[in-house]
Amino acid sequence: MHKGIPIAIVTGATRGIGKAIVKKLSQQGVSCLGIGSSMESISGITTNDHLHFTEPNQIHRSMAIDLTNWPQWTRRQQQKDNKLMFKGYQYQDPATSSSSSDADATIRTEICKSLFDSQWSSSNPQHRYYVNLLVNCAGITQDSVSIRTSTEMILKILNVNFASCVTLSNLTLKKMIKWQNMIKREQLTPPKDVPSPCIINISSILGQGDITLPGTSIYSASKAALIQYTKTLAQETETWGIRTQSMTPGLIPNTDMIQDLDQVTRNQLTKLMGLNVTSSEVVANDIWDRYIRRDN
Repeated sequence: MHKGIPIAIVTGATRGIGKAIVKKLSQQGVSCLGIGSSMESISGITTNDHLHFTEPNQIHRSMAIDLTNWPQWTRRQQQKDNKLMFKGYQYQDPATSSSSSDADATIRTEICKSLFDSQWSSSNPQHRYYVNLLVNCAGITQDSVSIRTSTEMILKILNVNFASCVTLSNLTLKKMIKWQNMIKREQLTPPKDVPSPCIINISSILGQGDITLPGTSIYSASKAALIQYTKTLAQETETWGIRTQSMTPGLIPNTDMIQDLDQVTRNQLTKLMGLNVTSSEVVANDIWDRYIRRDN
């Protein structure tokens, strides 16, 4: 029998909302796998900023996956035993590692692993790190009105904001079902009081339909698609005891998503700020509350 260590996969983890989410989850003792677009972007993920260590056996990883490059990233050439392999880093608390003599220096090692690799700890081979939470947080917006948006940019927006979310949800669901079956057969022992598996897709108030903002037509459509997809998926996953839900955060000033808008759109957005202004930290706290809540 293996000891199960639940982990959270968070896309867009290098900055903004995604960074706040992995920070909150890791502070609560959750092992995190943060996804960024490139090795350069994830090299900026650091401990005591993005990631924290508060529990024994807590290990973190980051992986470079270019979600704009869908569906190519789903069938990478670098495969082993039919598993998708991605480059990234593993972060380990030196206080729990026998290989470090410096208690203040976090161990960061380069890796090339499957997204759902479960053997994170060489010192504890009986431990299995399994995904119990997926947060699809990565997103990009457009920088001009629809008529001036290139085909390439349209594809990038749809690939990141919708298509890659669907693929990651499907891949994760298959693993969640497998691990739930292992728990039922007592082949995997999860921690006491661990929440049920959960997928949370981060949408936007611009995808709800009651607020429209010129210059965000494609972005808004991609987020609306994500909301409807998630609503239907929730009904499909309920039979396995897996929670699926979407979040529609309010407007978050000073994020890259807002700064990437053109000036005209940003001025119009300023008029909407009073409707529903929030922060990355508030969203991260909401993610945590949703994850540990048992009545949804």
